[in-house]
Amino acid sequence: MTKTIQEALRWASSLLGPVGADADGARYVLEMRLDWSPSQLQLHAHDALTAAQWTQFEADVARLAKFEPAQYVVGVAPFFGDLFNVTPAVLIPRFDTEELVAWAAAEQQAAATGLDLGTGQRCHRPHAGQAAARRGDDVKRRVAGGLGGGASQRQATESTRNVGGKRHVCRAAGAI
Repeated sequence: MTKTIQEALRWASSLLGPVGADADGARYVLEMRLDWSPSQLQLHAHDALTAAQWTQFEADVARLAKFEPAQYVVGVAPFFGDLFNVTPAVLIPRFDTEELVAWAAAEQQAAATGLDLGTGQRCHRPHAGQAAARRGDDVKRRVAGGLGGGASQRQATESTRNVGGKRHVCRAAGAI
């Protein structure tokens, strides 16, 4: 039996709520899987999911019920206007960090280098360059990452490779 988006979200909430998992993760998963904004999801609340979409959603909700972050379930997280690839090898970017990136980009407009310390994915680094590109500057940013390495470094390199149409240099600095 196919379910509407609204029915699917109610079903997910009925499973996630009793185990103490965040039911809003189900909404995020659907938005990302369908490539829709929150408004689009609401507008299409009475649309039926396809069998494939329903099967994927059931699997996603099962992962959410085991307290896996929704961003890891779908493999992406929004940050500063872009989607970044995320895996358990990296930290999920936080919304409040966007303010720090915006401040750094505005405050350090002439800087050609920087340090991204202890962020796991180092997802802040491309945004200083991206903010400069939005201002019309042609800037190549070089930012050294302070912590992480291995899988974290590989994921950061892949995720930030061409954000904003610019190449970003990802280098691990080792322990500081």
